[in-house]
Amino acid sequence: VPTDFVNSILNCYAEYSESNEDHESFGLRMGNAWNYQSSQQLDGMTTWGKLGYFYDGGGYVQQLNRTRSQGKQAISNLKNNLWIDRATRVVFIDFTVYNSNVNLFCIVRFMIEFPPTGGLVVSNNVRTVKLLRYVTPYDQFVLVCEIIFCIFILYYIIEELIEIFKYISFNRTMTQLTSTLGRCTKDILGFAIMFFIIFFAYAQLAYLAFGNQVRDFSTFHDCIYTLFRIILGDFNFNEIERSNRILGPIFFISYVFFVFFVLLHYSTFMHKLLLKKDRVVDENTALKLAHPDDNNKVDFDEWQSDDKERDPVNMEMDAVIAKYDLDGDPIHDEQERNKATADLQAFQVKLDEASRTGSKASKRISRKSSPSDSDSFSDTSSYVNVDEFNRLEERTKILESMIQNVGKKIDRIVTSLKDIERHNK
Repeated sequence: VPTDFVNSILNCYAEYSESNEDHESFGLRMGNAWNYQSSQQLDGMTTWGKLGYFYDGGGYVQQLNRTRSQGKQAISNLKNNLWIDRATRVVFIDFTVYNSNVNLFCIVRFMIEFPPTGGLVVSNNVRTVKLLRYVTPYDQFVLVCEIIFCIFILYYIIEELIEIFKYISFNRTMTQLTSTLGRCTKDILGFAIMFFIIFFAYAQLAYLAFGNQVRDFSTFHDCIYTLFRIILGDFNFNEIERSNRILGPIFFISYVFFVFFVLLHYSTFMHKLLLKKDRVVDENTALKLAHPDDNNKVDFDEWQSDDKERDPVNMEMDAVIAKYDLDGDPIHDEQERNKATADLQAFQVKLDEASRTGSKASKRISRKSSPSDSDSFSDTSSYVNVDEFNRLEERTKILESMIQNVGKKIDRIVTSLKDIERHNK
C-alpha cells in the first residue's frame, strides 16, 4: 500500500502467486475445510486457470458427502462462517458420475476464479472415460485386437527406422546433411541464443505495451504465439496501431527488421562462411592425399581417384588443377602443390578471422573468392596474361577435338545399329 493511503487502506489482497499463498488455518480452525493441506497430502496437480495463473494442487478441502442433505448442510456451514472472503482467488468443485447403461465415467471440474479487480471468471472441464474397459467377452476381443495392432505398429516403426538409417548411410546427400549439421552445431546454438533473447524481449514489450488493449497480447503466452504468427505473415497490424498510434508501428517495424533482416542475414552469412571452410578443408586434404604413386606429383587421375569419397561438384577439380598448373600440363608437381597448400592455409586464416570478427570481417572476406574460384587468393589483379590465355585456348581446342571424336563415335554406333536393324528385317 502506498504511504499516502496507509491510513485509509488497512488491508490489501494481491493477485495470486505461489509465494503469496496463505497456508495458515482460519475461521473455525477445525476440519480440512479450515486447515491447509499440501499437494502431496491431497495428491493434487497444478492447474492452469483462465486468468493465466498456475494454481498449486494444495488448499482447503471440504467433502460434500454422497447425500443432498449432507451436501447442503456442509455448504451452509461454509457460507455462514465466511469460507470464501476477499483473499480467496480460486475455488474448485470436483465430482465424478457414472452411467451404468453405457459403462462410462464422467469426471467434472468447475473452476471459479476471483481476480484482484473483483468479479468471477467461471470455467469447466468435463472428461468422459471408460475406466472399466475389459469386462464382457466383446471387450476381451477388443483387447486382443488392440495388442495385435500395437505389435504391428511397433514392427513397422522398427522396420522404417532401419530403412531410414540405411538410406542415411548410403545416400550421399543425407550424409552431407548430417555432417553439415554436426559441423555447424556451435553456430546454430549461438544463433538460437541470440534469436530467443531478442524474441522474448519483444514478447515482454508487447505484453506490457499492448496487453490491456489487444487480445492477441493479453498474456505472455499469447504474445509468444502472436510473434511466431508475425514471422509467418499472419498478423493484424491495424489492431496494434489502434492500441498505440506511435509505439504500435515502431514495435512492429523494428521487430520485423530485427528478425528478418538482421538475424536471418546473420544466419545466411554464417552458412556461407561454413561452406567456404569445408571447401578449404576438402581441397587441402586432397592435396595431401592425392599422390598414391609416391612421385610427389598430382595428376587428374589421382585427383579423381581420391575424389571417390567426396562430392566432385564441391571439389571443383578442374578449377584447382587449372589455377595452379604453371607449366600447362595437367599435373601438379611439388612446387605447384606447395603453392596451392600455402594459398589454402592463407585463406583458412582469413576465414577464421571472419568467423571471429563477425559481419565486418564478412564484408572484407566476401570480396575475395573461394579457393576453387577462378581468382587467386592473393591480392592480385583480375586480368589474364598472354601465357594463361594461350594455355586456356589450347585446352579449349583439345576439349573441342574430344567432343568431335565423341560425336563421331556416336554416329558410328547409330549407323551400326541401323545396319543391324536392316539385317534383322
